[in-house]
Amino acid sequence: MHLAQLNISRMLAPTIDHPIMADFVAQLGTINELAEASDGFLWRLKSDGGNATDIQAFDDKRIIVNMSVWASLVQLQDFVFRSMHTTVMRDRKKWFEKPDAMMTVLWYVPEGHQPTVDEAKDRLEYLNAHGPGPTAFTFRDVWPEPTKQTLSDVPSKQTATNMSPFQDLVDYLVANIPAEKILQFRLSDELHNHVYALVDKEKAGTATHDERKELNQYMVVEHIVRLMKTKASNNNSQEKAQHV
Repeated sequence: MHLAQLNISRMLAPTIDHPIMADFVAQLGTINELAEASDGFLWRLKSDGGNATDIQAFDDKRIIVNMSVWASLVQLQDFVFRSMHTTVMRDRKKWFEKPDAMMTVLWYVPEGHQPTVDEAKDRLEYLNAHGPGPTAFTFRDVWPEPTKQTLSDVPSKQTATNMSPFQDLVDYLVANIPAEKILQFRLSDELHNHVYALVDKEKAGTATHDERKELNQYMVVEHIVRLMKTKASNNNSQEKAQHV
């Protein structure tokens, strides 16, 4: 498995070519070259101009995105926290607003997969709605890399719609449960704490076979809930559009 990351920032200026952003823009080429030369770097989102600042991923034109794929979490951490990249991080208040939500999300992807912008936005939205978990996590709350068993149990979003057992269940539940109730659903704090304890054991290599199986089962449930919320949210948006 490889690791994908998305980071978004909202500029203080209305456009990237505003004088306020000049120092940031001046460093982009160097930082991008540093990333591409770093151990573990595999791919980054960029336009024909060589960076991603002119890719509008959100309706808000002040939001710029950075997305990349790395061979491992450790190698991404080395670039982010132990390279010249830290200089840019220290000065970010000069160019970007203080966020009121999580702006960086990490998730595992199959080797060779290049995530789309929409996929990355879904992960960030999910992280802010549900907190760190196997679907989306942060540098502070790292989730363990899925096992081979986990990968066979939990399909990716791209393949999930082709799996009739999951999709039939999701379609039935979304059709029979009000969208508001689906979107408001949250697992209990007690269950979250139990899962985090299992994750700690998995990280330490002390999890038993039954505990690993239980963690994999949680990931399946978490994935189904995510599919339900995505479908319910899409249905809501379509209904609102029809009444406009």
